[in-house]
Amino acid sequence: MEKLNGNNYFAWSAAVEIWFLEHGLEDHLTHTISTIRENNRALWQKVDVQLLSLMWQTVEPTLMPIFQSLHECSALWTYAHELYTSDITHICDVIGALFRL
Repeated sequence: MEKLNGNNYFAWSAAVEIWFLEHGLEDHLTHTISTIRENNRALWQKVDVQLLSLMWQTVEPTLMPIFQSLHECSALWTYAHELYTSDITHICDVIGALFRL
């Protein structure tokens, strides 16, 4: 899997989502610990932390300071989506392309 580098969000997110779906763990991308029934929380959180560690490995080291403070898979997933699909990101990409001309 190609690591998230700031320019490949859509390819990265597709690969991550497919992996989670393939393993039947997609709820970790959309749910937080607070949405899990109390009797399932301990096990769910243990699995979530293990998956988060795997997700961190799919992020380039230069981007880790942005994501290290996030402690649930869904938080990383949501933050990356908001960060790399916002209009500001696209504007910065266009400005950068103009300067490279």
